[in-house]
Formats: sequence, C-alpha cells, structure tokens
Amino acid sequence: MNPIHHRALQAVAKFKTSESDLIDIIQEIDHEKSYREKGFTSSYDYCLKFLKLSDSTSFNLIAIARKSQKIPELKQAIKDNLITVSNAKKITSVITAENKNHWLALAQTLPKAKLEKEVARVNPKILTPEKIKYVSENRLKLELGITEELMNDLKRAQEILSQKTKAHATIEEVLGKVLKAYLENEDPLEKAKRAQNAKTDQNAEKDQNAEKDQNAE
Repeated sequence: MNPIHHRALQAVAKFKTSESDLIDIIQEIDHEKSYREKGFTSSYDYCLKFLKLSDSTSFNLIAIARKSQKIPELKQAIKDNLITVSNAKKITSVITAENKNHWLALAQTLPKAKLEKEVARVNPKILTPEKIKYVSENRLKLELGITEELMNDLKRAQEILSQKTKAHATIEEVLGKVLKAYLENEDPLEKAKRAQNAKTDQNAEKDQNAEKDQNAE
C-alpha cells in the first residue's frame, strides 16, 4: 500500500477518536457548567470562543452530548464507528429511549438524504432548521421556524412596544427587549454582578455613616 494511504487512514482514525473524545468532554462541561470558570455563559459560547470550533460543529457536538445523557447508546455508536457525528446529530430530534434501536439502525444504513427524509416525516420542524450567518462585519441573519402561537405572542409584543415608543417597533427590537429582560432575571452572571454592586453600595453607605459619626464626635 502506498504510504500516503496508510497515513490517511491513521489521520481519519485520529479524527474520529478526537470527535468522540470531544463529545465526552463537552458532555461533562455542559453537565457541570464548567464553562463558567472561563467566564462564558453557555456551552455553545465555550465551544465557539474557547475551543474555536465552528458554529455548526459546536451545535452538533452539544446536541449529541446532551442527547447522550439520556441515550448513551448514541455516543457509543459514534465511538464504535457505527454512525457518523453528522448522522448522529440528524436523529437527536427524534431518538428516544423507546425507539433508539430503530433510529440507530437507520443512521447506520440509510444514505444522508433518506435519513433526513425519515426524520422530517416524524419531526416536521426539522424542515425549518435554525440558521445564523454573517451578512456584514457586525450584522447577522437569523432563520428559524416558529409555531403560530409564538408568532401571535410576538405580534402582540410588537404592538405593545410600538404603543409604548409611539413608533413602529421591528421584530428585532422586540426580541432585543425580551432577551434583555430575560437575561437580567435569569443570567447567573448578571445576578452576581447585581449582588456585587449591592455589596459595594452597602459598604459605601457604611463608610459614609462611619465618617458622619466621626465628624459628629
């Protein structure tokens, strides 16, 4: 055999092992929320900015890592070279503990297009995948499918914001307001920042009171 073919096989083996190892690591980081130690707010942020993985690779590995918490056979199938990471990601939206044998078998035997078709038949939402891509230096395009109920909520929020600002509010502006409010209430980093600010204010007040008492004496 030409040495280059042997090297190619070795490289592929290392690549597949690295993918499998990454899934294990991301699973642990995601479960323990270890990304906070590096100042990140999510596993996705950690993968993208610290590990320097691509957007799609980050999403794929995180999806597989999380699904493998409930269905370890999914991750094991990748380790055993039975299915690819790409096919594993495709079935994360439909595989359950009850149907895992069925979907793992399809992921092993069906071509990519047919596997996607089978997944879409069971889960129509897969036909409107979430996509985010840059259209300029600091501008991105977001594509996703949503339910009619969510669309109605979005329109109502848009009406309320438009009435409040007395100007037509865009969907982008509505999402910005909603996300900001959510992060202020739920983001652990924001909560820690508020707690630190409150502590600083309390200490400043104590110092002021202490200074007043000294002056009074």
